[in-house]
Amino acid sequence: MINTDVTVATNSLMYPTVGVNADGEGAIVMSLAGPTVFPSPSFIAIDGSGVQGPVRVPQYGTGPSDGLSCYAAFGDRERGCRWGDYSEAVADENGDIWMATEWIPSSPRTEFANWGTYVMKVNR
Repeated sequence: MINTDVTVATNSLMYPTVGVNADGEGAIVMSLAGPTVFPSPSFIAIDGSGVQGPVRVPQYGTGPSDGLSCYAAFGDRERGCRWGDYSEAVADENGDIWMATEWIPSSPRTEFANWGTYVMKVNR
């Protein structure tokens, strides 16, 4: 039986993306956020048997999202706040998996938001 359960207690995993190399090894990358963690990068390894091990968080976000994209005053009246929908994973020519997702770093905010892109690699 293939193990496909990917969950975390109390928090949410958002907009996962899968990257797999030619040998069937890979990772699922996503943003993690919720009542006990600020938006953070996360991933879990996968292979032909399914997910392998726990969800890993290489670095935790340092604050809440404070972007203006979900406020009516800035033109958004129909949908809720968007978060974590820009994740990507791909295998390189060596079989390593490169991943990117959104998070809240401790760097200075831009004019309209405080989010950043976290890039990571899973070595074969």
